[in-house]
Amino acid sequence: MSKRNLLLVGIAAMTSILVNINAYGQTAVTSVFASGLRAPVKTIFTPKGNLLVAEAGNGPNTGRISIIDSGGNRRTLIDGLPSGFAPPNNDASGPSALALRGRNLYIVIGGGDATLAGPVPATEIPNPNPSSQFLSSVLTFRLSPQVEDTTQGFTFTSDDQIALLNHGFSKLVDAAGNQVTLEVLINFHNFTFEPRPNFAGNVRTSNPFGIAANGKKLYVVDASQNQVWEVDSNTGESRVVFRFNPKANPLFPFGPPFIDVVPDGVRLIGKSLLLCAASDWLPVSSGRSRN
Repeated sequence: MSKRNLLLVGIAAMTSILVNINAYGQTAVTSVFASGLRAPVKTIFTPKGNLLVAEAGNGPNTGRISIIDSGGNRRTLIDGLPSGFAPPNNDASGPSALALRGRNLYIVIGGGDATLAGPVPATEIPNPNPSSQFLSSVLTFRLSPQVEDTTQGFTFTSDDQIALLNHGFSKLVDAAGNQVTLEVLINFHNFTFEPRPNFAGNVRTSNPFGIAANGKKLYVVDASQNQVWEVDSNTGESRVVFRFNPKANPLFPFGPPFIDVVPDGVRLIGKSLLLCAASDWLPVSSGRSRN
């Protein structure tokens, strides 16, 4: 499959759709390229030309990464990743973005069910029993060519989650005898406290939702915290390099006077970051911060 083709992932339909646009841009023909995905969110290409798909899952700890070849055939790379249903609408939330640095695969995990709906509308409270201790995190392992070619799927179990919690890594083995070591690069705080006049105990969840690699630096966008993290891919050290303030609601008085920017995607363009924030693409110079 040519990388010039535009691959769109339909989250609601849980299918991948290949859109071919002719040279004049006048017509478009769509067809189902791959199916059987589990709430797909983001895709990237591997050096071998396969697609990796981050899938948010369909319940607690059902997040998955799939491999799709040029013929549209799907295989599981790793299943059982942290995930859960996020308030207020119980949306699937788990693996949300992917990045490759060489053969190191970085998996961004969203906020999942780290919070619950609060006692009054538009509020949230901490979940005392989240599905995983690794919601709002970045996990990593080495995707070797052999694993990419031969695996029929690794499974990240509850025992593996305990090993990851106790040691910072977990060794996984698939049916073909391939071995990978899944590690925690960074585990963000699941929420920050944000008291409101109608509920002093309100919290704002974290929801990492995009990632871009620039050498050893990784840039992770948090769609709920409205900020961009810079993470050292070797050490996991991190700092906030950009933070969005709320912006005026153009539809006010329909809705609140101010709304969040909600950055949910990021690309590196030269020395700048291009952030997808709700319906806008925003250029941001990397290394600078705005408060």
